[in-house]
Amino acid sequence: MPLVAFTYNDPVIFLEYAIDTAKACHAAGLATVAVTAGYVAPEARREFFAHMDAANVDLKAFTEDFYRTVCGAHLEGVLDTLVYLKRDTSVWFEITTLLIPGENDSDGEIDALSLWVTNTLGSDVPLHFTAFPSRLEDARQAGNPGRDLVARP
Repeated sequence: MPLVAFTYNDPVIFLEYAIDTAKACHAAGLATVAVTAGYVAPEARREFFAHMDAANVDLKAFTEDFYRTVCGAHLEGVLDTLVYLKRDTSVWFEITTLLIPGENDSDGEIDALSLWVTNTLGSDVPLHFTAFPSRLEDARQAGNPGRDLVARP
């Protein structure tokens, strides 16, 4: 299926343009996909996702502390978006979490996130964990050791 993906910059920051573009895409027989952090007010959330066929929500971490200190946001708003997508829309969605060593990759946090997804959204919602790439410019963070990215039962 041909589609247009709104990515790189979160499409909720250009919501009106994304909606207008989605309408034009649908008129041309193209599906639309949003790659988003999921941090959006309820009114805008309803309007935005009414025009999306699919979404990939970047769940940055599973602690309020990470969202507050690293993202300048709140975890609850993102979780609300995920629940909204599951319960109130027909939008196909998946969740992706980038594992950052020492920040959001503890066994406890990964387990809590995975259990929340399964218990709240259902086991049919795809959940992806991706490895943080090491960068020479950022000596503070090393990449994920391959042994840390293994399937868990």
